[in-house]
Amino acid sequence: RSTLFPYTRSSDLGQKIIIRPQVSALLGHADAVYDASAGRIESRWEVKGSKVEYRVTIPANTRAVLILPDDSKRELQVGKNEFSYPFDGGI
Repeated sequence: RSTLFPYTRSSDLGQKIIIRPQVSALLGHADAVYDASAGRIESRWEVKGSKVEYRVTIPANTRAVLILPDDSKRELQVGKNEFSYPFDGGI
């Protein structure tokens, strides 16, 4: 299951956002903005050589996880998250 942008799940702890981008070397990059009830979520990825650079902004009182190309998960913090991850070329 892949989505360019998040789906949310509500719980007693607030919303949990799950972001699973379909990274593609052919596409090269993607940007998305979603205005959730908790606030604006922004997501961007860009392939740069043998890595993917991610930038994700998460609103206050929200939990979020990013599912990476190898299906590992990275918990995201409220505010701006920026990091890179190895990429083997994929699609």
